[in-house]
Amino acid sequence: DAAGISNKNYTVTAGLQYRF
Repeated sequence: DAAGISNKNYTVTAGLQYRF
């Protein structure tokens, strides 16, 4: 659902910020 997609996108973004 939309909430799940938003949560996934947030996790991916946080992961990229953590890597870089």
